[in-house]
Amino acid sequence: MVEEVFVARVVGGGKVTIPLRVRDLLGIRDGDYVRLSLVEVVKRSRKAEGVERGKGGKALGRAEAKNV
Repeated sequence: MVEEVFVARVVGGGKVTIPLRVRDLLGIRDGDYVRLSLVEVVKRSRKAEGVERGKGGKALGRAEAKNV
């Protein structure tokens, strides 16, 4: 079993993006189903100190992907 931990931001409709490096590592393709395990939810304003930021300065949450 391969396990990869990454941070993702929830966007409209509850969608999250699995980073390309993770999709490549786990062989995830469009239309595949993945099992996700929620590890932590970070709810803070964009101006809050200590919020992890992704490209474009967007606040991020955390999710865990497993290849089972």
